[in-house]
Amino acid sequence: MKKTLLLLFLPVLHFALIAPARAQQFPLYTQYFANPYLINPSLVGSAQRPEVNALYRQQWSGIKDGPRTLQFDVQYPIDNRIAVGVNVYDDRTVLLSNTSVMLTFGYRVPLATEHTLAFGLSAGTIANRIRMEEIPDIDSYDPALMNSSNNNMALDGQFGISYIFKNLVIGYSMNNLIKRQTFTEDKFQQVTFNNMKNNIAFATYRFSVSTNVAFQPNFAYHFTDDNVNFFDAAGLFYYKDVIGLGGGYRQNFGPSAILRLTWRDLNVGYAYDFPSTRVGVSTGGTNEVQLKWRFGKLVDTSTPKKKQPQQKPVTPVIPEETPQTEKTDSTDNVAGERPKRTPDNTTPQNPSSVTQPASNAPTTLQPGQPTIKQEEEPKQPEKNLFTGEGEWHLVVGTFEKKSNADKLLKKLKDEGFNAEMRYDNDLKYYYIHLPDYTTQDITLDKVMQLRKDPTFKEAWFKRWKQ
Repeated sequence: MKKTLLLLFLPVLHFALIAPARAQQFPLYTQYFANPYLINPSLVGSAQRPEVNALYRQQWSGIKDGPRTLQFDVQYPIDNRIAVGVNVYDDRTVLLSNTSVMLTFGYRVPLATEHTLAFGLSAGTIANRIRMEEIPDIDSYDPALMNSSNNNMALDGQFGISYIFKNLVIGYSMNNLIKRQTFTEDKFQQVTFNNMKNNIAFATYRFSVSTNVAFQPNFAYHFTDDNVNFFDAAGLFYYKDVIGLGGGYRQNFGPSAILRLTWRDLNVGYAYDFPSTRVGVSTGGTNEVQLKWRFGKLVDTSTPKKKQPQQKPVTPVIPEETPQTEKTDSTDNVAGERPKRTPDNTTPQNPSSVTQPASNAPTTLQPGQPTIKQEEEPKQPEKNLFTGEGEWHLVVGTFEKKSNADKLLKKLKDEGFNAEMRYDNDLKYYYIHLPDYTTQDITLDKVMQLRKDPTFKEAWFKRWKQ
C-alpha cells in the first residue's frame, strides 16, 4: 500500500519540481479557536497569561503514513499591550516535509473602554525537504528529484489584525507575505513579496446560556492561492468551563466532532474529522490532539500595586478662646480630606508659636478674634472621592447565590489572586473582594486605573461597617 501511494504521488511531485510551484498552503487546524495564534499573529498572548501549546494532527487515518502535522508554540505577554511568541510546525505530506519557525511581535491599542485593536507580525524561515529515503530506487535518478535532494529554505512572514470587544473577536490575517516555490535550484530562495493570498478571516464570540453553561460559535473563511476558497464553522457548549463539547463543518471536507477538558491551568482538546464523502477512496478520518498549559499570573501593568495612603498636608486650625461648639463627623466626605477632630479640652495655643504654612496666613492673632483657617487650594484630580472611618474593599463580584460566588472565588484563586468572600446579613448578598487592595483612600484615578484590567472591569469599592 505504501509503495503504491508513493508511485501515485511521484508524477505530481515531478510536475511540482519542474514547473513554477505555487506557494504552499497554510496548514489546516480544526481547533484553531482554542489557540487563535495559530491562524492570526495579532492574537499572540490574547489570554494575558503565559502559555505553551502543542498539537498533533494525523490526517487520513485509514492510509498508512498519511499526512501529519506537529505544532508547538510559546506565548508570553510582556504587559497589557505587548506580547511575543514563537511558533514551530512540521508538516509532512507523503514525500514532502515542510518545517517552519516563526517569531511574533504583537501590540494592542486600546480604542475605548473594552474596545481593543491588536496587530501582530511574524517572521522566520521555512525549509522544504524531499524524504529521498521513501522513494523507490528506480525513481531516485529522476533529475528533478536529484537537483532538489537538499533542503530548500526561504524566508516567511505573516501579518494579522484583530478587533476585540469583551468576548467578541474579529480578525484578518495574511499568512504568506513572501512568495516562495516548493523547490528551486538555490538552497535559499530570493525574497519576493507575495500577492497577498492564503489569507484567513476569523470571528468568534462566547456568551452565557445559563449560570453554568456557555456557548462559543466560531467561523473562518480561507482565501487560498489556487482560489479554491472554503469556510469552516464550529460551535462548542462549555459546562462550568470544565467540559466543552461540540462540532464543526469544513467546506469540501466534511463535519467534525470536538471535545475539550480543562483542569486548573491545563487544557486538553480532541477533534475527529469524519472522512470526506467527496473522495472516491476510503481515506479514514483525521485525529487531532491539542494540549494547552497556562502558567503564572495575569501579566498586566495597568493593575496597580498596593500603596500606602499618602497623608495630605492639613492646614492647622488655631483654636478659639471661646467655648467650642458641638462637632459633627462625616463618614463620606466626597469633596475633600478626612475631617480632623480637635480635643474638647485643648488649651489655647500661643499665636506666636503656631507655624503658618502659607505666606498669606496671619502672623498674629488677638485674644477673642475668631478662628482663621488657611484658604484651601483648588481641588486637584487626585482628591479623595470618599473618606471617613473604616476601610474600603475592592469588590469584583456580587451574588445572591453562594454557588455563583464560589465559582468566581475559585477562578480568581486559580489565576493567582488573593480573593475572599464576605456576606452582608442586611443586604443578603455575597461579595467577592480582593483584600490586597483594601484602602482608606479612594481616588477617581485609582478606580479608573483598576478598571483597565479586564478582571476588574466591573469592580467597585464598598465599605463595611466596623
